[in-house]
Amino acid sequence: MTLKLSSRDGLPSDDIRSILVARDGAIWLGTFRGLAQWKAGRLSRGPAALDGISIDRIAQDQRGELWCATANGLAHISGGLVEWLGADRLPKVPVRTILFDRDANLWIGTGMGVARMTPGGRIDLLARPMAMVLALFEDSEGNLWIGTEGGLDRLRDGDVIPFGAAQGGPDSVAMTVRQDASGAIWLGSNEGLHRITPGDTTATLIAGDRGMVFGIFPDARGDIWFGARDGSVGRWRDGKFAWLGRRPWERVRGFSETRDGMWLGTDDGAFLLRGDRLEDAVPVLAGVAVSAIMADPAGGVWLATESGVMRWIAGAFAPVPPGGPPSHTSATMLQFDPDGTMWVGTEGAGLWRLREGRWFAFTSKDGMFDDLVWRLIDDGRGNLWMSSNRGIWTVSRRQLKERAEGVRQTIDYVLYGEADGMPSRECDGSIDPAGWRAQDGRLWFPTVKGFAVIDPAHLHPTPPADALIDTVRVDGQAQRTAPALDLAPGKSRLEIAYTAPALRYPERLRFRYRLDGFDRTWNDAGVQRVAQYTNLAPGDYRFVVEAGRDGAWGRAAAIAITLRPHFYQTGGFDALAIAMIVLAIVAVPLLRIRQLRAREKELAERIREAVHELAEREQRLRDAQAQLVEASRLAGRSDVATAVLHNVGNVLNSVNVSASLINDIVGKLKTSNLSKIAGMISDHRDDLAQFFRDDRRGQKLPEYFSQLHDVLERDRTAALTELKSLMRNLDHIKIVVSSQQSHVKPGAAIETFEVHQLLDDAIKLSAASRAQDAIEIVRDFAALPPVVLDRHKALQILVNLLANARDAVMARPIGARRITVGVQRGSAGSFEVAIEDNGCGIDPQNLDKIFQLGFTTKPHGNGLGLHYSACAALELHGKLAARSAGIGRGAAFVLVLPVDGPAAAAAA
Repeated sequence: MTLKLSSRDGLPSDDIRSILVARDGAIWLGTFRGLAQWKAGRLSRGPAALDGISIDRIAQDQRGELWCATANGLAHISGGLVEWLGADRLPKVPVRTILFDRDANLWIGTGMGVARMTPGGRIDLLARPMAMVLALFEDSEGNLWIGTEGGLDRLRDGDVIPFGAAQGGPDSVAMTVRQDASGAIWLGSNEGLHRITPGDTTATLIAGDRGMVFGIFPDARGDIWFGARDGSVGRWRDGKFAWLGRRPWERVRGFSETRDGMWLGTDDGAFLLRGDRLEDAVPVLAGVAVSAIMADPAGGVWLATESGVMRWIAGAFAPVPPGGPPSHTSATMLQFDPDGTMWVGTEGAGLWRLREGRWFAFTSKDGMFDDLVWRLIDDGRGNLWMSSNRGIWTVSRRQLKERAEGVRQTIDYVLYGEADGMPSRECDGSIDPAGWRAQDGRLWFPTVKGFAVIDPAHLHPTPPADALIDTVRVDGQAQRTAPALDLAPGKSRLEIAYTAPALRYPERLRFRYRLDGFDRTWNDAGVQRVAQYTNLAPGDYRFVVEAGRDGAWGRAAAIAITLRPHFYQTGGFDALAIAMIVLAIVAVPLLRIRQLRAREKELAERIREAVHELAEREQRLRDAQAQLVEASRLAGRSDVATAVLHNVGNVLNSVNVSASLINDIVGKLKTSNLSKIAGMISDHRDDLAQFFRDDRRGQKLPEYFSQLHDVLERDRTAALTELKSLMRNLDHIKIVVSSQQSHVKPGAAIETFEVHQLLDDAIKLSAASRAQDAIEIVRDFAALPPVVLDRHKALQILVNLLANARDAVMARPIGARRITVGVQRGSAGSFEVAIEDNGCGIDPQNLDKIFQLGFTTKPHGNGLGLHYSACAALELHGKLAARSAGIGRGAAFVLVLPVDGPAAAAAA
C-alpha cells in the first residue's frame, strides 16, 4: 500500500528536507516551510514558531525532545515551545546539520564550522574546519566525520592532551618532567626550565640561559636540583632559583641522595657531592655515561649506565646478579616497587625485572611494543606505561606477572600516537626522570614537540572491531559468500579470507580463528588475514573468526560449511562394510575350522601310518603296545597309550637317526673296488711277484690296502658306536613300555643311581645331541649323592624336556644354539634339574597353560609331552615348573624330585 502526503493534506511544503522516526512511533517531517508530524494516521503541523522556516535536519535527545537545524539557527522544541540558539552562540547561521553522539553531545554543523554542545548545555567551538558543514556522521569507533564544502575531516576525543606553547611551555624538544612536594610541576626542555605553580594551568619560564635542562630532583630539605646540558647544576631554594656552577662533565642527567651525599649522573660518569661546592664532587665512576641513579632499600646505589647496570655498596662496586641486561646495551632508567622489585629500561634489550635475585626480560618477542624503554610509570591502576621513540604504550602488571610465570606467552599492549592527540609520538629518554605521574594521577611524558599528558582515569578505549568474512575459495575457485556453504564431495582445499573495518590503527588488529569440528582451540593468526585447511574429512563444520585490538575482541563472524561425502564415505557404505567385515569374521573362522578338521584327519591318518610302520619294524613293540592299550582300556586309562606313543616317539627319533647313520656307513663302504682288485690279482696269479714289483698298479696295491684298512676300521668303529646307541634306545623303548604297564600292575621299577649318569644318558638319548644340529650342550652338575627313584620315568621326563629345548633353539642360527643342563641340591631332601635354552621363549600369558593336555605353541605339536612330563613328575612325588622372560628370550624347565622316592611315597 502506498501513502502519499502533500501540501493538499496539510504539509507546510511539498519540499521534504528531513525525516525522523521518534521513539514514540511518531514521524516528524522537516519541510522547506516548517515542521509536521504524522502519527496514528493523522497529519498535524508543528510549532507555529517554525512556520515558513526551512527544517534541514531533525534530532531527538535522551529526554525525547526535538532539535532542528534550520536556516535561522538551532531550534529546541520542548513542551511545544521553541528555544532558539543563534549567531550569538554559534559560529554562523544557518545550521545545516546536527547529530547526537554516543555521549549525548550535540554536534552542530553551521555555515562556518562545527560546534559541540555538552549535555550540560556548554557550547564549544572547534577551530577547524572553517567551512560550511553539510554532513555529520559518527562511526563505530566513536570518530566524528565532518563533510564540508572543502572535503572530509575526522574528529575524535583524544586520550592524550598536548602541553606546549599555547600553555606557556615549549613546543620543541622536551627532556624531563617532575612534580615536587608542593605540587609544582617542573619542565625541562631545550628552551630551559619551566614551572607550573599549583592550581595553575600555564607554565612560567624560570631559567633559559644555560640551554637544555636534563635532570630534576627534590632533596630531603625541599630544595630542587637541576642539571643542564653544559654541565651546570642549578637549585631552587626558598622560592628562588640559582646556578651553583658547572664542571667539565658534559650533561648532568640525574641525581640521587643517600647518607653519603648527593649523587650526580653525567655523561662522564658518576660523582658524589658532600655539600654545595661542585668543586668538591668526587668521581665514583669515570668515563661511562650515567642515565639514572637510584638508592635501594638495602643501602646500596644502582646506576643505569651505557654499559648496563652497576651497583655500589659499602664504598665499592658489588657484583650484579647474573643473567641481567647485557653490558653492551645502555640502561636508560631504574625504578623500585614497594616490595623491592627493580625495573630496568634498556635501549634495545627490552624491559628487565629483578625480583628475589632473579632477572626476567620482557621484549618484543613476548608481545611488547618496543625493545627500547625510555621511561616506566605505574599509573596506580594496575598498569605500567612506557615511552620510546615510537610512541607511548601501556601493559597490565598482571600480564607481565603471568608472562614471567609462564602462564601466558604473549603480552597485549595499548599504543598511543599522534591520532590520540600526542604532539609527536617520538619521546625522549635516558634522562632522570623522562616522565612523571602527577598527584592528580595524570601522566606526563616529554616528546620532541613539547609534552604529552594522559589521564588514565578518563580514557576513551577504542571498541574492538567486528570481524567480516571477505572471500571463500574452494580448490582455488571463489565461492559466493553466504551464511552457509555446501561443498561437493572430493573438495580438498579450503581458503577463507577475513578482515575487520578499523579506521584507527588498523595495523594493531589481531585475528584468531577456529574451525569447529576440526580445531580444538583458537588459532592465533596475528596480522594474517587468511585461513587455509586441506584434506578435510566429510562432515559439518563452522568457521569462526574474531578481530581484536588492545587486548579486547569484537563480535565474531561465522560461516557454516558442509563437505558432502563420496558414496564410500557415507554411513550406509560404512554399515555395508561393517556387515562384510562381520561376515568375514564369522566365515573365516568357519573355513579355518574346516581346514583344521581336514588337517586333523590328515594328521590322524599320518599317525596311524606311522604307528603301523613302527609296528611292522618292531614286532615286539607292537605286541607290547597292543597289550598295554588293552590293559589301559580295561583299567580306564586310555591316555597311557597316548603317552607311550609320545615318549616312544621321542626315543624313536634317536633310533631313526642311528639307523640312518648305520645305513649311510654301510652304503659308503669302500668295497666296490675289491672285485676289480681281485680280478687283477687273479689275472697275475702266475707272476704276482713281478706284478707287484714292475706293474704300476701292483705297486700301488699295498698302499691302497693300508688305506682301505684304516677306512674300514673307522667305519666299523662308527657303525658299532651307532649300533650300541641303537640298542640302548631300543632297550629304553622296552623299559618305557614296561614302565607304562605299571599303571595296571602293582609296584614300580625303583633303582638307586647317580643323577649325573642319568643326565648323560638323557642327553645321549635325545635328539639334541645330534652333531648335525650343532647345538652346544653346557653341563653344570653339582655333586649329589645317589638317589632312589624310578630311573626310567625320570629319564623319560628329561628326554622330553631336552626334545622341547632342541626344538626351541633350532630357529636360531648355527653357532648360537645353546642348551644348559644343570643339577643342584634342593631343599627338604630333594634335588633340582634345570634344562634352559636360548630359543624362541614362551609368552608369559601361556606359562599357566603350558602343561595342559593338548596345549602347544608348536606349529605341528600335539600338547602331550609336557603334559605327560608334569604328570610323571607328580607320580615321582616331585614337580615340574616352567619360566620364561618372553618371546625370543629363551625358556627354562625345572624338575624337582625327591632324593629318596620310596620315603616320599611313604610320607604321602
